[in-house]
Amino acid sequence: MSSDIAYSNVNTTVGNENPNPNPSVSVSASADASAGANANTELNLPTVDEQRQYKVQLLLHINSILLARVIQMNNSLQNNLQNNVNNSNNDNIIRIQQLISQFLKRVHANLQCISQINQGVPSAKPIILTAPQLAHQQQPPQDILAKLYLLLTRVFEIW
Repeated sequence: MSSDIAYSNVNTTVGNENPNPNPSVSVSASADASAGANANTELNLPTVDEQRQYKVQLLLHINSILLARVIQMNNSLQNNLQNNVNNSNNDNIIRIQQLISQFLKRVHANLQCISQINQGVPSAKPIILTAPQLAHQQQPPQDILAKLYLLLTRVFEIW
């Protein structure tokens, strides 16, 4: 783009005046600078601030899904407690409580990582980088949380 500007400036000079005695050097240098700028633009390399912002947003998004599932499991737990409690129901209640605890530990680990990122710790990453495992009947094959954890792992490996 800057080569176009330099080129148009050469064409718009009036008379024999030439503001640049060697316009080909200027156009060539401008074209090289423009090509370098275009290469960085084409690669879309994020800045350090953009990387930090992306990490924080990803962690917050994962936390929102984790918390939504905790609320859902907690509602299920409350329904089980209100119903008749027998041995099979007790096992289900214990399993739900363990899952809630596991999810809340992940939320806490993500919040700790966000805090470290905001404090400027360059090597900050969450303690837990694996997706939570649920029972097969509860976890669909295309679970968004599993995909987000995979993305989280990759982001923290690369950046």
